[in-house]
Amino acid sequence: TLFRSGKLDNTKVIDCLYTCKEGLDLQAAEGVGKGMKIHFNPSQSVLLIEGDDIDRFDRALQHISYLNSRQFPTPGIRRLKMTTTVKCFNEETCLTIPDVDGYIMVLQPEEPKISLSGIDHFARAASEFETPEGVALFPELHIISTITREVEPEGEGEDDPTVQESLISEEIMHNLDLCEVSVVGEELNQELESLEVDMTQLQQKGIEMSSSSLGMIITGVDTMASYEEVLHLIRYRNWHPDSLFDRKFKLVCSELNGRYVSNEFNG
Repeated sequence: TLFRSGKLDNTKVIDCLYTCKEGLDLQAAEGVGKGMKIHFNPSQSVLLIEGDDIDRFDRALQHISYLNSRQFPTPGIRRLKMTTTVKCFNEETCLTIPDVDGYIMVLQPEEPKISLSGIDHFARAASEFETPEGVALFPELHIISTITREVEPEGEGEDDPTVQESLISEEIMHNLDLCEVSVVGEELNQELESLEVDMTQLQQKGIEMSSSSLGMIITGVDTMASYEEVLHLIRYRNWHPDSLFDRKFKLVCSELNGRYVSNEFNG
């Protein structure tokens, strides 16, 4: 989709910005598609062009493109098929044009490395665990994501085969869709201890939570910053802390249904 300064695009184009992460497009170059009927299906996986001018057809076909606006596209082959139908006045002399098959190869994207860091252990007075507020489980947790990419040498070493490409790491922003807090060791004794979070603030963010004696699972597509805020809200309470000397938890976050998983953070 092309953005035109000072122009208001139609509803179809605006809707596609939100829904069409991957599909076909016909670039709106000057004169392309003029005098022709052009139709996309809702997912933009099918493009239909109708007309009676072969030169305009040729030009339109040259401007068809494949778009993929996903931050981390799924790699692999995208198969294409072009079917052409000719309408003739004399059916006896009408041409039959065979289908054309092709494909587009989407390469493996640079994979993000999701890193959880913060205070990995802390001691608190027994009385703090017994208060209604309890103790913050991940008070200084920080979530960042980085990608590592190769940078080609510039200048004199550009054409020297002995000069190796260097690697640089860049911090990027993207969403998460799950964080799981697991109890390390024995399960929580729910008569004596619990993990709690302010549900009001959770609902404001559209993030959901479920908990059990095994820990807590937080789900919903949201930014890393939002997940940080939610994880800061998790509190551990113990009504009889004298009965337990040490309690450990493990935190793991992920995106795209587990496609990219963070390190294990122990708190």
